[in-house]
Amino acid sequence: MHNPADRRPSRPRSAWPSPIASQPPESEERLIERCRVEAVLNRIRPFLQADGADIELVDVRTDCVSVRLIGQGQCKIAALSMHMGLSEVLREQIPGFAELRLV
Repeated sequence: MHNPADRRPSRPRSAWPSPIASQPPESEERLIERCRVEAVLNRIRPFLQADGADIELVDVRTDCVSVRLIGQGQCKIAALSMHMGLSEVLREQIPGFAELRLV
């Protein structure tokens, strides 16, 4: 027969560290970051579309965002202006953002 006195006290579940809760997987971090970048792009997209342009998010890395400008024509000055303005907005809105790449 089983004696309850022989039983060791169990630790409460909350006392055990959870490896899942302490470190989110890299893909989850990228997903969150990508969503934040998409939100910023969605806020500026109407202004771009009003000038006949658009922007596509290509990739998000730890501190780097790659985008493709659409409908810009061959005007290098417009692309440069857009790059500078978008970089500034991303730096303001997303902590840790460092670089914007046009692809």
